[in-house]
Amino acid sequence: MALGNSLDYGSFVDPGLPRAVIFISRLQMKYSVSVPPEKCGQCPIRGDSICHALGRDSPSRLASLRCGYLVVRPRRMMVREGSLATEAFRMFSGWAIRFKVSANGRRQILDVLLPGDFLTPVSIHDADAPATYAVETLTDASFCAFSPSAIAGFLSEKPLLDGRIALPKRGSARERIAELVFHLRDRLRRHEPLLDLGFVFPLRRGELADLLGLTSLQVSRALSALRHDGFLEISDGTIKILNYEALGELANRSCSVPSQPAGAWAIG
Repeated sequence: MALGNSLDYGSFVDPGLPRAVIFISRLQMKYSVSVPPEKCGQCPIRGDSICHALGRDSPSRLASLRCGYLVVRPRRMMVREGSLATEAFRMFSGWAIRFKVSANGRRQILDVLLPGDFLTPVSIHDADAPATYAVETLTDASFCAFSPSAIAGFLSEKPLLDGRIALPKRGSARERIAELVFHLRDRLRRHEPLLDLGFVFPLRRGELADLLGLTSLQVSRALSALRHDGFLEISDGTIKILNYEALGELANRSCSVPSQPAGAWAIG
C-alpha cells in the first residue's frame, strides 16, 4: 500500500519497523476520530469483535502481535485487488466497503466494514495470497495494525473465523433497503449508542445500488417511497427511522420501538 508523504507514526508503533507503515495523517479531520487504546484490554469494542475470540485465552499474546495504529481520510483505498497485504488492519472506528470490479467495469460491493471488522478475512490460508477484492474507506477511520503472518501463525492454533453476514439480495428494493438498515443498525448497536432511532449513514445511492444488486434509479425511487410513506429518511449522511414497527415488518422482522434510545452515534 502506497502511503504518500507527510505522515507520522502512531504513538505505539514498533520502532523496529523498516518503514512508516503505520501513521496518522496531518490533514485536518472532518470528524473527531478516536484511536485505539495502547492496551487491548482497554479496547471498548474488543468484547464483541474477532479480537475477543482470538485473544480469549491469551490477550497479552494477541496484543504483542499489534504493531501500531492508522488514521485515514474518507474515500481512501486501503486494499487494492491483486495486491499483497503488508499489514492486517482491524477497524476501530469509521466505515469502509469491500468490493470487486468486474471485467465490464461494474462494481459489486461485497459487504460494509464497521468497527471490529478486519479489512481482509483472517485466515491461515490467505496471509500470503493476493487480495481478491478492494477496500475503500467511506469516512474518517482508524485501525489497529497487525502483521498478517503473525496473525496467521496465531490462527494456526485457533478455529478459523468469518463473521460476515450475507446482505439482502432478494425482494423488492424497499424490502432490501429496510433489511439492510436493520442489519447495519444491529451491528452498530454492539459498540455505539444511537441517536433516537437513527445513525450515521455514509452510503451513497450508487453504493446502495452496488451493495444490494439494484440500479441507482431503483434505489432513488425506493428511498423516495420510504420517505413519502413515513418509514425513514436519509439526510446529510444520517438515516432516521420514522416508523420502526412498519420498517421492521417490511424487513420481515418482529420489532418494537426501543423504550430508551441512547445518545448520539458518531464516527469515532
